[in-house]
Amino acid sequence: VPQAIDNNRHAVLMSLVDAHPLVQVKELANPAQVYLTCMELLSRLAGKGLVHCDFNEFNLLVNDEDEVTIIDFPQMVSVSHANAQELFERDVECIVRFFSKKIGYVPELDPALPYVRPSFQDAVRDIDEALDVDLAAYHPPRPW
Repeated sequence: VPQAIDNNRHAVLMSLVDAHPLVQVKELANPAQVYLTCMELLSRLAGKGLVHCDFNEFNLLVNDEDEVTIIDFPQMVSVSHANAQELFERDVECIVRFFSKKIGYVPELDPALPYVRPSFQDAVRDIDEALDVDLAAYHPPRPW
């Protein structure tokens, strides 16, 4: 997990993660496991009350052990947002499309997967910690 080192207004300097953006990865040792990890991360975020809203190959880092790190959170919304389910499903489809087209792993054709697409309703059914409230965006007062 990257650690915050410093911040200034809207930027946060984080520690270096020894991984590559998923967009730069052409082959994975275990694409099914990485795919399932991505879907589980989306569900876990929703289970904390959050939808990433930009969950794609540019904002996922993968290391040599196929561990996934999520980056770039500023556009996140609460699961109570009017468009939360649509945004969640868009995030899911971005990953399905990337794995199918760029990695050559088609989740729909893998009978070993426990599921292909996580359900938004299932993910938010038992929210165990409402981080969407705890992490509400801070808006500093305007100087005028």
